[in-house]
Amino acid sequence: MLWDMLNNYFGHVNVDFVKMMLRFPGSPPPYPPENGWDAKVCRPTNSWVSVVLPDDGDKGIVHICTGPAGVVIHSSTASNGDVMKASYPYINGTHTFFRMNLAKNPKAVVKAAKKNTDEDIAAAYAKLMLLKYNDPGYKVLNDLYSLANTEYYQGCSLFNQGLITEKNEALFYFARAATKLTRAQAHAMQVYNALKPPATSPSDLGLKPFGGGWAKWETEVGKTK
Repeated sequence: MLWDMLNNYFGHVNVDFVKMMLRFPGSPPPYPPENGWDAKVCRPTNSWVSVVLPDDGDKGIVHICTGPAGVVIHSSTASNGDVMKASYPYINGTHTFFRMNLAKNPKAVVKAAKKNTDEDIAAAYAKLMLLKYNDPGYKVLNDLYSLANTEYYQGCSLFNQGLITEKNEALFYFARAATKLTRAQAHAMQVYNALKPPATSPSDLGLKPFGGGWAKWETEVGKTK
């Protein structure tokens, strides 16, 4: 399936495309499963996924997701060979990506994380403010938004402490600051993605449909859709 995506959409592969690939949902496998599996990239075993934009210097960026990138997942694809005992627990998956700049030193990494968090919280706020207090889901999203802001200010405080602390101890504060800021990013993007769902198929990016007759497909699912 990765081959089908990368080969048939050659020329359209960028960070947003790869994120879409990692969110690409599938149907549960048939039962009994001897007829094959419909297991897409978005599955419980593909947790802690990342998209890396390299750079020959200090401008690289890594986009990281805690848990599977897509919300639509099927635990039956993570059975370790035993379909009857299929399960794959994971804790607090956000299904959203946070960004870390591969900057030249720890201070620069945290400074970039702060900027990224500023942008994500602002984006979440712009969408959240379109809701009314009595709209379904407002309270849950507002709680998530408040959590993101709390983590953001905790991260800023730790970053400032690192700036006035000497050497190795400063690294301790920078590391904690980076954790808080990236958590804030992930939670802010949960709010944003709930109100503006991210792409989960090539069609969502304005591309031709996956599995259509316009291309040759190597995967079974490609041949049957």
